[in-house]
Amino acid sequence: MDFGLKDRQVVIVGGNRGIGLEIAKGFQLQGSKVTITSEHPSVFEAQATLNALPGLKAEAIQFDLTDREQVSAAFAKLGQIDVLVNNSGVFWDTPSNDRSAKNYDVFAKQLMINVVGTWWCAMEAVPHMKDGGRIIFTASISGRLGSPNHSGYAASKHGVLGMVKSLAKDLGPLGISVNAVCPGSSATETNLHSLPLARQELAVRNMVLHPGLLDPADHVGSYLFLASAAAAHITGQTITVDRGQTCI
Repeated sequence: MDFGLKDRQVVIVGGNRGIGLEIAKGFQLQGSKVTITSEHPSVFEAQATLNALPGLKAEAIQFDLTDREQVSAAFAKLGQIDVLVNNSGVFWDTPSNDRSAKNYDVFAKQLMINVVGTWWCAMEAVPHMKDGGRIIFTASISGRLGSPNHSGYAASKHGVLGMVKSLAKDLGPLGISVNAVCPGSSATETNLHSLPLARQELAVRNMVLHPGLLDPADHVGSYLFLASAAAAHITGQTITVDRGQTCI
C-alpha cells in the first residue's frame, strides 16, 4: 500500500531492532529518507540491513538517550524532519517486593529513558519541523493496563500517553501532530527473553482476534498511517494494536 511518504525525512529513535527496525523498513520501502538512532553499535548493522532494501540510503546515528548534550548534538546535525518516531525504550523488572537500591535505580533509569529521553528527542526535533510535521511515540498496552512486576515500565508508558496529549496541545498551533501507537504483546527479542512463558501464554489467551504473539512487523501500518496525509487531522490520540487484549 502506498502511503504517500516518498522523500519524507524520517527519524526513528530506537530503530536498531525489533519494532523500531521494522518501522524503519516500512518507511524505507515507502521511499522515505530514513535515519535511525540508538545507543548501541548495532544501529550500524541495522543501517546495513536497511540499505540492502530498495529506496534511499538510510543513515545511522549513535547516541545515549539519557545524555541531554549527546541528544542535542545529534539532532543539530540533522536537516528537515518530517516525521519523528520515538520508539526507544527499555522493559526491565521492578518487583514491588524489592526495596533495594538497585531496584530504585532501575525504576528511575527506566523513566529517564522511556519518558525523559524521548521527550527531549521531541524537543530537539521540533525546530527541524514545519507545518505538517508528525511525532509518533511508541507506548504500550502496559500504559493502559499495568503490568505485574513492571511498575516502572507501566509508569513510564502511562507517562508517554500523558505526554502525547500535552505535546499535541503545545505543538498543534505549529501544525505538528503528536500521536502514539500502543503495541500489544509481541514476539520481540526483549519480550521473548524477559517474559516467562506463562505470561506469554496468558497474553495470547486474552487476545480475541487471531490469538498469538504479534510479529513486530504487524505494527508498522499504524505508524505509516499516522505519518500519512490520511491522518492529517489526528492528534493527541493512541492506536492500540493488540488483537483485542485491552478490550477484555
